[in-house]
Amino acid sequence: MRPQIMHSLSTYQRPKVHTLKCIFADFVECYKAFRLRPCETSELQTWRHADSANIAKNLLKYYDYIPELAECQSSLTKYSIYIASHVDLAVELDQTKRLLESVQVENRQKSQEIMTLNNQIVQMQQHIDNQKDEIEMLRGQLQKAHDDIIEIQNLYSEQYKYKETLIEQ
Repeated sequence: MRPQIMHSLSTYQRPKVHTLKCIFADFVECYKAFRLRPCETSELQTWRHADSANIAKNLLKYYDYIPELAECQSSLTKYSIYIASHVDLAVELDQTKRLLESVQVENRQKSQEIMTLNNQIVQMQQHIDNQKDEIEMLRGQLQKAHDDIIEIQNLYSEQYKYKETLIEQ
């Protein structure tokens, strides 16, 4: 959204900046997590009209963090902004956004590492399963060889007994 800058009032008709409500005033309680500070009321503080070109442009930075602020866009002439408190917030929010993005990148990298490790575990499990199948096959062959040896021993014993009976006769 592009800010609509309204300069329909002449400088003489324009309300004094300190008489206007700060555009952030209604959001201080809702957005404590962003460390949004309460608006100052001293006339000695640095206040600006929210509809000035530079301020309206800078307010765009806040829309991602405070979506309700975008709803005030069409009536910026009714608001002011306390510079020292709220402009610092844009820097903090930007730093927070960068930190969140770096954490997201780190999380994606860790997720990829976990996926790689999971794939390796699956491959290792498949290898173990293949080894188990091969062991079972070898166990079956060994059992068959064992059975064959017993059968041969039995045949040998029978042949030996038969031979012994023939020799005795």
